[in-house]
Amino acid sequence: MFLLVFKVMILRRILLVVNLFLISLILLISVYYITQLPEKVPVHFDFQGRPTRWGSRVELSLIPFVLVFPQLIMVFISVNTSKIGHYGKYKFKELLDKINDTNLRRYYAERINVAALINTLFINIGLIWLIICVFEYIRSCVLNINNSLILSISNIITFPATILLPLIVSITIGIFILHNEAKKLKRCALDNICIKR
Repeated sequence: MFLLVFKVMILRRILLVVNLFLISLILLISVYYITQLPEKVPVHFDFQGRPTRWGSRVELSLIPFVLVFPQLIMVFISVNTSKIGHYGKYKFKELLDKINDTNLRRYYAERINVAALINTLFINIGLIWLIICVFEYIRSCVLNINNSLILSISNIITFPATILLPLIVSITIGIFILHNEAKKLKRCALDNICIKR
Protein backbone atom coordinates (compact mmCIF):
# COMPACT_ATOMS: atom_id res chain seq x y z
CA MET A 1 0.00 0.00 0.00
CA PHE A 2 2.86 2.38 0.79
CA LEU A 3 4.17 1.94 -2.76
CA LEU A 4 0.79 2.93 -4.19
CA VAL A 5 0.70 6.04 -2.02
CA PHE A 6 4.23 6.90 -3.13
CA LYS A 7 3.34 6.49 -6.83
CA VAL A 8 0.31 8.76 -6.48
CA MET A 9 2.39 11.34 -4.60
CA ILE A 10 4.96 11.33 -7.44
CA LEU A 11 2.14 11.72 -9.98
CA ARG A 12 0.78 14.67 -7.97
CA ARG A 13 4.18 16.38 -8.04
CA ILE A 14 4.56 15.78 -11.77
CA LEU A 15 1.10 17.22 -12.42
CA LEU A 16 1.93 20.22 -10.26
CA VAL A 17 5.06 20.93 -12.33
CA VAL A 18 3.16 20.42 -15.61
CA ASN A 19 0.40 22.80 -14.47
CA LEU A 20 2.91 25.46 -13.49
CA PHE A 21 4.65 24.97 -16.85
CA LEU A 22 1.35 25.41 -18.71
CA ILE A 23 0.59 28.57 -16.74
CA SER A 24 3.99 29.98 -17.66
CA LEU A 25 3.35 28.90 -21.26
CA ILE A 26 0.16 30.98 -21.26
CA LEU A 27 2.25 33.99 -20.21
CA LEU A 28 4.97 33.27 -22.79
CA ILE A 29 2.49 32.88 -25.64
CA SER A 30 0.82 36.13 -24.61
CA VAL A 31 4.13 38.00 -24.46
CA TYR A 32 5.06 36.63 -27.89
CA TYR A 33 1.81 37.81 -29.48
CA ILE A 34 1.74 41.17 -27.70
CA THR A 35 5.27 42.00 -28.85
CA GLN A 36 4.32 41.13 -32.45
CA LEU A 37 1.36 43.51 -32.51
CA PRO A 38 1.50 47.20 -33.42
CA GLU A 39 0.78 49.85 -30.81
CA LYS A 40 -2.88 50.30 -31.89
CA VAL A 41 -4.94 47.09 -31.82
CA PRO A 42 -8.64 46.13 -31.76
CA VAL A 43 -9.82 45.54 -28.21
CA HIS A 44 -13.58 45.08 -28.70
CA PHE A 45 -15.56 43.25 -31.39
CA ASP A 46 -19.21 43.08 -32.49
CA PHE A 47 -21.10 39.84 -33.08
CA GLN A 48 -19.81 39.58 -36.64
CA GLY A 49 -16.21 39.71 -35.40
CA ARG A 50 -15.53 43.25 -36.66
CA PRO A 51 -13.52 45.56 -34.40
CA THR A 52 -15.66 48.24 -32.74
CA ARG A 53 -13.01 49.81 -30.52
CA TRP A 54 -9.28 50.21 -30.92
CA GLY A 55 -6.83 50.69 -28.09
CA SER A 56 -3.27 50.20 -26.96
CA ARG A 57 -1.67 46.78 -26.90
CA VAL A 58 -1.02 47.43 -23.21
CA GLU A 59 -4.74 46.77 -22.69
CA LEU A 60 -4.24 43.30 -24.16
CA SER A 61 -1.49 42.55 -21.68
CA LEU A 62 -4.14 42.32 -18.96
CA ILE A 63 -5.74 39.26 -20.62
CA PRO A 64 -3.08 36.71 -19.62
CA PHE A 65 -2.93 37.97 -16.04
CA VAL A 66 -6.71 37.81 -15.72
CA LEU A 67 -6.50 34.17 -16.86
CA VAL A 68 -3.35 33.15 -14.96
CA PHE A 69 -4.16 34.53 -11.50
CA PRO A 70 -7.24 32.30 -10.98
CA GLN A 71 -5.28 29.34 -12.37
CA LEU A 72 -2.53 29.83 -9.79
CA ILE A 73 -5.19 29.83 -7.09
CA MET A 74 -6.71 26.69 -8.63
CA VAL A 75 -3.34 24.93 -8.59
CA PHE A 76 -2.91 25.80 -4.90
CA ILE A 77 -6.41 24.56 -4.11
CA SER A 78 -5.91 21.43 -6.23
CA VAL A 79 -2.82 20.43 -4.29
CA ASN A 80 -4.83 20.72 -1.06
CA THR A 81 -8.26 19.58 -2.27
CA SER A 82 -8.46 16.60 0.07
CA LYS A 83 -7.91 18.88 3.07
CA ILE A 84 -10.03 21.93 2.24
CA GLY A 85 -12.26 21.07 -0.67
CA HIS A 86 -15.52 19.52 -1.55
CA TYR A 87 -17.10 18.65 -4.83
CA GLY A 88 -20.86 19.03 -4.89
CA LYS A 89 -22.21 16.76 -2.18
CA TYR A 90 -18.83 15.16 -1.51
CA LYS A 91 -17.01 16.69 1.45
CA PHE A 92 -13.57 15.17 1.09
CA LYS A 93 -12.25 15.72 4.61
CA GLU A 94 -15.34 14.17 6.23
CA LEU A 95 -15.21 11.17 3.91
CA LEU A 96 -11.48 10.66 4.45
CA ASP A 97 -11.92 10.75 8.23
CA LYS A 98 -14.26 7.73 7.97
CA ILE A 99 -11.52 5.53 6.47
CA ASN A 100 -9.75 3.67 9.30
CA ASP A 101 -6.56 2.55 7.52
CA THR A 102 -4.10 5.49 7.49
CA ASN A 103 -2.31 4.35 4.32
CA LEU A 104 -5.63 3.91 2.53
CA ARG A 105 -6.77 7.34 3.74
CA ARG A 106 -3.55 8.89 2.45
CA TYR A 107 -3.92 7.02 -0.86
CA TYR A 108 -7.43 8.37 -1.45
CA ALA A 109 -6.42 11.87 -0.35
CA GLU A 110 -3.61 11.87 -2.90
CA ARG A 111 -5.94 10.50 -5.61
CA ILE A 112 -8.39 13.35 -4.96
CA ASN A 113 -5.53 15.86 -5.21
CA VAL A 114 -4.33 14.26 -8.46
CA ALA A 115 -7.86 14.37 -9.91
CA ALA A 116 -8.15 18.05 -9.01
CA LEU A 117 -4.77 18.74 -10.63
CA ILE A 118 -5.86 16.86 -13.77
CA ASN A 119 -8.99 19.03 -13.81
CA THR A 120 -6.77 22.12 -13.60
CA LEU A 121 -4.49 20.68 -16.30
CA PHE A 122 -7.38 20.35 -18.74
CA ILE A 123 -8.52 23.91 -17.96
CA ASN A 124 -4.97 25.18 -18.61
CA ILE A 125 -4.90 23.39 -21.97
CA GLY A 126 -8.23 25.03 -22.83
CA LEU A 127 -6.88 28.43 -21.78
CA ILE A 128 -3.83 28.01 -24.00
CA TRP A 129 -6.20 27.40 -26.93
CA LEU A 130 -8.22 30.47 -25.89
CA ILE A 131 -5.13 32.71 -25.73
CA ILE A 132 -3.87 31.53 -29.11
CA CYS A 133 -7.30 32.01 -30.73
CA VAL A 134 -7.83 35.49 -29.31
CA PHE A 135 -4.37 36.81 -30.14
CA GLU A 136 -4.33 35.15 -33.57
CA TYR A 137 -7.67 36.74 -34.36
CA ILE A 138 -6.48 40.16 -33.20
CA ARG A 139 -3.28 39.73 -35.21
CA SER A 140 -5.26 38.81 -38.31
CA CYS A 141 -7.51 41.87 -37.86
CA VAL A 142 -4.53 44.20 -37.49
CA LEU A 143 -2.48 42.76 -40.32
CA ASN A 144 -5.47 41.95 -42.59
CA ILE A 145 -4.50 38.30 -42.82
CA ASN A 146 -7.22 36.11 -44.28
CA ASN A 147 -5.38 32.80 -44.42
CA SER A 148 -5.06 32.30 -40.67
CA LEU A 149 -5.84 28.83 -39.29
CA ILE A 150 -8.17 30.37 -36.70
CA LEU A 151 -10.09 32.27 -39.38
CA SER A 152 -10.41 29.19 -41.57
CA ILE A 153 -11.77 27.20 -38.62
CA SER A 154 -14.16 30.02 -37.72
CA ASN A 155 -15.51 30.01 -41.28
CA ILE A 156 -16.77 26.49 -40.62
CA ILE A 157 -18.25 27.29 -37.22
CA THR A 158 -18.76 30.64 -35.54
CA PHE A 159 -15.77 32.33 -33.93
CA PRO A 160 -17.05 32.11 -30.31
CA ALA A 161 -17.61 28.38 -30.80
CA THR A 162 -14.07 28.07 -32.19
CA ILE A 163 -12.76 29.52 -28.94
CA LEU A 164 -15.20 28.15 -26.39
CA LEU A 165 -15.89 24.61 -27.60
CA PRO A 166 -12.39 23.22 -26.81
CA LEU A 167 -12.41 25.11 -23.50
CA ILE A 168 -15.80 23.65 -22.52
CA VAL A 169 -14.75 20.14 -23.59
CA SER A 170 -11.52 20.33 -21.59
CA ILE A 171 -13.33 21.60 -18.48
CA THR A 172 -15.96 18.86 -18.83
CA ILE A 173 -13.31 16.12 -19.06
CA GLY A 174 -11.56 17.48 -15.98
CA ILE A 175 -14.80 17.65 -13.97
CA PHE A 176 -15.70 14.10 -15.05
CA ILE A 177 -12.36 12.78 -13.73
CA LEU A 178 -12.76 14.62 -10.40
CA HIS A 179 -16.36 13.38 -10.07
CA ASN A 180 -15.28 9.75 -10.59
CA GLU A 181 -12.59 10.02 -7.93
CA ALA A 182 -15.09 11.58 -5.53
CA LYS A 183 -17.47 8.67 -6.10
CA LYS A 184 -14.68 6.15 -5.45
CA LEU A 185 -13.79 7.94 -2.20
CA LYS A 186 -17.43 7.93 -1.11
CA ARG A 187 -17.71 4.18 -1.84
CA CYS A 188 -14.61 3.50 0.22
CA ALA A 189 -15.59 5.76 3.12
CA LEU A 190 -19.27 4.90 3.44
CA ASP A 191 -19.67 1.44 1.89
CA ASN A 192 -16.17 0.15 2.74
CA ILE A 193 -15.59 -0.87 -0.91
CA CYS A 194 -12.01 0.31 -1.32
CA ILE A 195 -10.03 0.00 -4.52
CA LYS A 196 -6.39 -0.76 -3.77
CA ARG A 197 -4.69 -0.50 -7.15
